[in-house]
Amino acid sequence: MRPGALLIAVFLATTLGCGSSGGATCPDKDPLSAPDPKPCPICPVVRPAQAPTKIGAETLKRDRERHFALIAMAADGASALVRLDDAAAGAFYQLVDLNVTPVPKLIKSWRLEDVGEKDALKAATKAMKVVAPGPPSQRNAADIALLAADDGAEVTVLAMKGERAVPIATLPRLTDEDGGLSDVSIIKLAWDPTGTRAIIIHRQKSAGPPALTTEWLHVVPVAKDALPFD
Repeated sequence: MRPGALLIAVFLATTLGCGSSGGATCPDKDPLSAPDPKPCPICPVVRPAQAPTKIGAETLKRDRERHFALIAMAADGASALVRLDDAAAGAFYQLVDLNVTPVPKLIKSWRLEDVGEKDALKAATKAMKVVAPGPPSQRNAADIALLAADDGAEVTVLAMKGERAVPIATLPRLTDEDGGLSDVSIIKLAWDPTGTRAIIIHRQKSAGPPALTTEWLHVVPVAKDALPFD
């Protein structure tokens, strides 16, 4: 996706400047069920009580191709089960600590080639003890949705309720050796079951040199008083 284009994980689309009159668009009050963005004269970005978490480029390892999938989370939001497909090391189920931010700490890993996918998933799920019901959700119990907007040199992750949006994190857009900006895609945005952590999986693709497509997993703490929607 080229710089300046909007990014939305699962649903379309809002901008940081959608409160302007320059033809910007905002999602409906329920963007998950509104595939077509509509003109919106007032869609303010509310200044949060805490500064957005700035995810540094140093957390984005670029040594090889990796892909992540968020499988499940513990009921207390303290850990998550992810699948990692690593071009060099193979496929794994990993249990990660969501209390360590912005890069969650690895608790335990199960290599599919060693134990088989079915047994690896069973062991990993058992290690979580109490698994939150249902799949990880982009909308929490307070009806606050996660979305993302492309701002050129970086991507901003926002929490949104109704027509009000709060930036909670920024992701850097990487450059290649010639200064070219990478293409960015949001793969997954999800709340933990407590609604106090946002999980972000995103992909960047660089034409190079060096050419590379890879993904990263981050977790961002979100204080409830940093979301002034009530």
